[in-house]
Amino acid sequence: VMSPFLGNHDIPRFATEAAGNDLGPWGWTEDWMAGGGDDVTQWDLINKASMGLLFTMTQPGVPLLYYGDEIGLAGAGDPDNRRFMSFDPYLSANQRELRSRVEAIGQVRAGNRALRRGDRRQLHVDDDLLVYALVDGSDVAIVAMNKGWTARQAAIPVADLLTDGSAVVDRLHPERSSTVDSGSLSLSLNAWDYAILIP
Repeated sequence: VMSPFLGNHDIPRFATEAAGNDLGPWGWTEDWMAGGGDDVTQWDLINKASMGLLFTMTQPGVPLLYYGDEIGLAGAGDPDNRRFMSFDPYLSANQRELRSRVEAIGQVRAGNRALRRGDRRQLHVDDDLLVYALVDGSDVAIVAMNKGWTARQAAIPVADLLTDGSAVVDRLHPERSSTVDSGSLSLSLNAWDYAILIP
């Protein structure tokens, strides 16, 4: 069984790469996610990291979560990427927000067999929007991500997966739902938004 990952001990930390502040392995790169105190100040890093971890945790295989990636721990190449882990109550609001998102993704994954064991089917891809399904027998999960800076709407063909009238709910944002109509699923995502849609 393969193990997809966003980070590991051989490469710079994702948060550092996304921030563009890599000072090299001996530079002790600044940890932007640790700042902000009780205010969430790093939405750009939180959005990118949570989307990257969503992708990692919804690929076939057993996802590997390198310690600290769930809080956006900084670090350039080895040995800077092996910093001490931080825990509550010493996490910033930025770190708690990212960790909360990762926990939610993990809980949805744990509760859906298709996300854990399903075969991946590509449904749509363009410069900003990626939509794919994971299918295990009759279990289906549709993962959608918009990495663009503007909201996106799209009609995604799903006739081979779901019948007309089938309702799906975004398990990360239960207030969002959609119904299959004429073989397509109407999808609406905000900028840097993502969904796990399950019947």
